[in-house]
Amino acid sequence: MITQNRRHYLKTSQDVAFQFFGSPTVLHATSEQTDSRFCLLEQLTMPPGLASPYHRHHNEDEAFYVLEGQMRFVCDGEWMNAGPGTWVYGPRDIPRPPDSTSTCSARYRKRREPEWSAALLQ
Repeated sequence: MITQNRRHYLKTSQDVAFQFFGSPTVLHATSEQTDSRFCLLEQLTMPPGLASPYHRHHNEDEAFYVLEGQMRFVCDGEWMNAGPGTWVYGPRDIPRPPDSTSTCSARYRKRREPEWSAALLQ
């Protein structure tokens, strides 16, 4: 059954970046725009050595797609190197931080399911 309140959503390259963990970030899609199914964000420049704190998500899976630079990920104690074109999946309840290990900045997109609200970033 298709509900009447569902609609398409278009996000453009003119969208404003905000700072997330010290990195300019664009939130391409939020849970409000995807019926609480997923969010999609892009960290435009992740400086070398910048990393989020070691953490785990109990309700969300995360997927990372590296666009530029070299990054290093750890999932459940296993370190992985990831360059442009690499996709990394981080299932819920597995401890992980992303970590940029390049000598230049890295850029990546992250998809989190089931959702991530824009309200969390305000």
